[in-house]
Amino acid sequence: MLAAWLAEYQALRAEIEWLINDGTRYQNFAITLLGVIGAAIGWLLKENSVLLLPALLVIPFIYCLLGFLYSRQHEEVFVVAAYLKDYVRPRVRQLVGDDSIWGWEEFKSQRWESTGRSRRWMRSRPFGTNNIVFLLRAMLFVAPSVVALTTALLAIAAIAPFPTLLVDNWLVAASVLFALLFDAVLICLLIRHLFLRGRMPQELFRLSP
Repeated sequence: MLAAWLAEYQALRAEIEWLINDGTRYQNFAITLLGVIGAAIGWLLKENSVLLLPALLVIPFIYCLLGFLYSRQHEEVFVVAAYLKDYVRPRVRQLVGDDSIWGWEEFKSQRWESTGRSRRWMRSRPFGTNNIVFLLRAMLFVAPSVVALTTALLAIAAIAPFPTLLVDNWLVAASVLFALLFDAVLICLLIRHLFLRGRMPQELFRLSP
């Protein structure tokens, strides 16, 4: 029986490592994409400004998708860690008769409590360290989306031939309007998702992936 629990523990720890690495890949891809997008927009402004608006409208979709995938990977980490903490660890402790085994998360939590009593506001939402770090990373996906959408709106108003093209062609105008609304909804959903994720039970953030 103990061997089975240990095997499950090792498998879940490996899954946590895979989830974290996969989330890091989404983050690195988003960073790399910033440089590519900057170069592409510069080229479009110089060579083919007609394609600039479609390119700007695609950017929020890509970054919101990456943001949802990144957030989902980290949520999976917390779920697996919670299962190890609340389900696997108590049973292994019962089998071996040692309540101190696998006590790293408890030790870390106790040490955090004892060293931070004078800075309680730093441990409370929304000032918890894990929340702040996660939200700063999440801005990597939100900020480019908002900037691209804002730039698209400015381009429609100020850069030729967008205003004339939209006035003369109702199908193009309807497509652009739909894309703008779609991107805006995606961005709002991502921000809401990240906010709700930040309100998850605080004990989950004390788990060590």
